[in-house]
Amino acid sequence: VAVAGTAGSGSTTFNIDIAGTTVGTLTFATNSTTGTFSGTSSSNISLNAGQVINVSVSGTPNSSLANVSFTLEGTVS
Repeated sequence: VAVAGTAGSGSTTFNIDIAGTTVGTLTFATNSTTGTFSGTSSSNISLNAGQVINVSVSGTPNSSLANVSFTLEGTVS
């Protein structure tokens, strides 16, 4: 789930990286308060203990997009 309190007047894409490798993107389309996640692989993403998930904006963010929040969901196996 990804939401923004204020929609942007242009699209904004966030890269989601693990250990320096992009595993997906989170995109807010123009005038949208709902983000869309897209994975770079059709398989599940695995994390090892201690690995960090890094989220960074790709390019120049739209300055009117505000109050972004998101939830990443997973299972422990």
